[in-house]
Amino acid sequence: RVGAAVRHRRTGGTAADDEAKWPQVDPDKYKQLEALLGGAFMSLRGLRKAAFKYPPLLKMDAAELAMRLVGLKQVMAGCDVALLVEQEPQLYLGGRREEVEGALSTSMALLQRGLAGADVAQVV
Repeated sequence: RVGAAVRHRRTGGTAADDEAKWPQVDPDKYKQLEALLGGAFMSLRGLRKAAFKYPPLLKMDAAELAMRLVGLKQVMAGCDVALLVEQEPQLYLGGRREEVEGALSTSMALLQRGLAGADVAQVV
């Protein structure tokens, strides 16, 4: 958990570090998402943390959220999309799906060109 310690030091700790303040997630919705995405989905803890940072996440339809996560996974193949969404949910889920995926696709292409030969998924 070195990364968590570094983030805590860098930010001085945030309310997102206090799990007691995170919203509860409807267990049925979580089961739906797990069924749709299987192992590609984030943990219940990760979903609660993301929902704390971006409350509209809890209002998203399970199928819509699943489609968005699958779309992100296609654009950022090899990246841990669940972790990225947990860390910055508004960045990845806050805009229109097509716009977010388009911007990420452009960014990934720039990284691949600029870092030729590097494993861009590891950089992201």
